[in-house]
Amino acid sequence: MVDAGEALFPIAAAARRLGLSPHVLRAWERRYGAVQPVRRPTGERLYRASDLERLALLRAAVAQGHRIGQIARWPTEVLRRLAAAGPAGGDPEAVRAACTAALEAWRPEEAAALLARAQHALPWSDFRDRVLLPLLHGVGDAWRRGDLCAAQEHLFSHAVRGLLERWLTELTPPADAPLLLAATPTGQRHEFGAMLAALSAQLQGWRARYLGPDLPPEDVARAARPLRARAVALSAVLDAAEPAHLRAYVLALREDLPREVPLLLGGRGFVGLALPRGARWLPSFDALAAALAERTPAPVP
Repeated sequence: MVDAGEALFPIAAAARRLGLSPHVLRAWERRYGAVQPVRRPTGERLYRASDLERLALLRAAVAQGHRIGQIARWPTEVLRRLAAAGPAGGDPEAVRAACTAALEAWRPEEAAALLARAQHALPWSDFRDRVLLPLLHGVGDAWRRGDLCAAQEHLFSHAVRGLLERWLTELTPPADAPLLLAATPTGQRHEFGAMLAALSAQLQGWRARYLGPDLPPEDVARAARPLRARAVALSAVLDAAEPAHLRAYVLALREDLPREVPLLLGGRGFVGLALPRGARWLPSFDALAAALAERTPAPVP
């Protein structure tokens, strides 16, 4: 449907305005479905102003390194926010906004692609603290407000989990580096804190194994001995368990672990707990890195 008086541009005029060849415009339409121009009875293509905006955004994204086959069907609003994120996804606020727009459009794979680019563009600590963690909190808040449904939140969590697992696999510290085990206690299903702790350890020159969420203390201790772990990291959120349960968990695990293996705790769930000797609460991932640096070789560059 074309509104009366709406400006329409033949393919030659559209190509001149965009700096793209007519061949490219036809290919983006036929192969990738980037736009759907109006057709005259003769078959001639006519492009709306909205088509030109969309094609210009796609051209800019391709110039930034995105593949047209990946982004051709992204919503225009996501493309606008992608353009605002900069050439390599280096603007944390814009990256978060673009990811949120992608989730609202039910395109978690696009949010994952944006996060992957931002991770390459930014120092790890900046990506973690200014992009990933605020985005995780923001998505959780949006779900609680009803702006995102549970399915959207789960799709996003699945995409982020895949990224973290890939990054854990790609980092390869020396085979003789000390080993950290990461997990979450019984009843704790929020696993990103533990996965990020494992990544932080690997960036610090340690090997790390993420054991998974919701593990009983005896299973964590059972893994620590044959694997010769040099440290164990746990993550717990505030609202997933009673403080008494978490303290009992820490006491049981501390009792089962070798005395020389420190128990490193992160997350709001452990705040204020009376901890036994050999267990230590750390307020941030930087604090975890500092604690590991006391017992580790030089970090991965």
